[in-house]
Amino acid sequence: IGETGPSVTMTEADVAVYQADKADHQSVVKVQAGEQLTEIQMLEALLLPSGNNIATTLAVWDAGSLPAFVAKMNDTAKALGLEHTHYADASGDSPATTSTATDQTALALEAMKNPIFAQIVAMPQVTLPVQGIAYNVNALVGHDGVVGIKTGSTPQAGGCLVFAAQRKVGGQKVLLIGAVLGQQGVSVLETVLKSVRALIDTATPALRAQTLITAGQTVARVHVPWQSAAIEVKAPQAVSVIGWPGLAFDAKVQAAPLGRTLQEGAPVGTLIITQGKREVARVPLTAPSAVTGPGLRWRLTRF
Repeated sequence: IGETGPSVTMTEADVAVYQADKADHQSVVKVQAGEQLTEIQMLEALLLPSGNNIATTLAVWDAGSLPAFVAKMNDTAKALGLEHTHYADASGDSPATTSTATDQTALALEAMKNPIFAQIVAMPQVTLPVQGIAYNVNALVGHDGVVGIKTGSTPQAGGCLVFAAQRKVGGQKVLLIGAVLGQQGVSVLETVLKSVRALIDTATPALRAQTLITAGQTVARVHVPWQSAAIEVKAPQAVSVIGWPGLAFDAKVQAAPLGRTLQEGAPVGTLIITQGKREVARVPLTAPSAVTGPGLRWRLTRF
C-alpha cells in the first residue's frame, strides 16, 4: 500500500482496443496514445468504472498477449478450486466466460485478502489523466458498510454484483462477502444493486457468534505405548466463529512429528477448523506435560 507500481505508456494499439470496445457498447475508460498510467491507476480504471479496454491492456502488459493472460486466469481458477469457472477473455464480456455465484464468492474471499485490491474496490471514485473523474459503478460502496467489490452486466449474464459489507456480530467485526448473478429488469444494474442491498439486510440479522471449541476442551490424545494412560491435549483457547444457524463446521487435528520424548509445551499438532473448503481457524496445540522415553524393562520385553 502506498506504492503505485510501474508506469505503462498507452499505445495506438490500446487506443484501438478502447475504440473497438466503445463501438461494441462495452464499458470503457478513455485513453490516448502517449498517456501514462501507473499499475495502480490501471487497476482503479478496471475495478471502479469497469474499463473493459483496460482489462485487455493489463492482460497484454502482464502476459505479453491476451491468450497468454487468459491461460493464466484459468490456471488460477483451477488452483483456487473454482470448478465451474472458465475464462475466455480478460474482461468477462465474452459469453464464453462462465462462472457461478459460489465460485465468484470463493474468488472474492481470496481477492479481499490483498490489501491493495480491498483498498481500490472500496473507493467511490478516482481521477485519471485523460478520462478525468471516473465513478465506481457499484453505487452501494460507501453506504451502510459496503466496501466493494465489483459489478458486471451483459445481455447473457444479466446484472451481477460480487459484494463485501462490514458488519459487527457478537462484538466481532465481520466481512460479509457474496455474489448475486443473473438479475433482469429495465436496468439490470439497478436491479442487482437492490437485490444485494436486500440480501445484506436479510443476512445480517441471521448471523450468530458460535463457540465451537471451549478453552480447556480435550481435542486430541497422545498414546504412548509405555504409559498406561493417554496424554490429553486441550485447546489453549476458545474457538468462536460467525455463521448462520445450521452452518456445518469441521474440526481436525493435524499431528506434528513426535519423537520418543516430549518436553512440556512442545508442539504436538494443530487444530484446524474448516467450513466447506474454507479454513476459518487454526490453533497450535502443545504437550500439557513431559513424556520420558521407555524404561529398560519395557525395552527388554519388546525387543
